[in-house]
Amino acid sequence: MPKGKKLGINIEHDTARSQVHLVPIMSRPINYAPGHESVCPNCRVVHPVKTIHLWFDGDGKTTISPGVLNELKKGNGLDGITVVGDTKTPPPLNIGRGSSRPEQDQQNRKLQVKPYKEAV
Repeated sequence: MPKGKKLGINIEHDTARSQVHLVPIMSRPINYAPGHESVCPNCRVVHPVKTIHLWFDGDGKTTISPGVLNELKKGNGLDGITVVGDTKTPPPLNIGRGSSRPEQDQQNRKLQVKPYKEAV
């Protein structure tokens, strides 16, 4: 692909519908300073390794970059995922001012993280 040209890879999941699918890349640990673990802004979890968040729509489809596809292949995160094509006009990660792709896809998300409550 020539420099400056964008390419999106269209993928489909066998069972994931309207949800986020987390794919940890075990070969890429995140080294936090002790006591400075960072909570993921998307899923409110501290990830010990690089984690790819795949936002699947109601048909089980999403578009990823070639780099993410390579990471999935290396990290064996392709279980249930099929490459169905590509596009030269992938959707931008930032749709516009104050609207990011995760915000746009939030309505498709089934994963709900509830705040922890101590048992009484």
